[in-house]
Amino acid sequence: MSIGSSQFATQAILAHEGGWDEFLLVSGPIVVIIGLLVLAKRRVDAIEPNGTKRPNEPTKPSKSAKSSK
Repeated sequence: MSIGSSQFATQAILAHEGGWDEFLLVSGPIVVIIGLLVLAKRRVDAIEPNGTKRPNEPTKPSKSAKSSK
């Protein structure tokens, strides 16, 4: 057994040791999807069902309100 073949064997073993790489391939997309769902839920909760913002959120005055004065 030469040094080159032992390095290859070590790399082959470490490449799939314990399944951590498969874990990352599965958990990565799941974390991204959960993050997107949380973001969407926050955006939906910020808007009332009839399309108006909640009273505790600051609103900017419209341009038509300024011009009517």
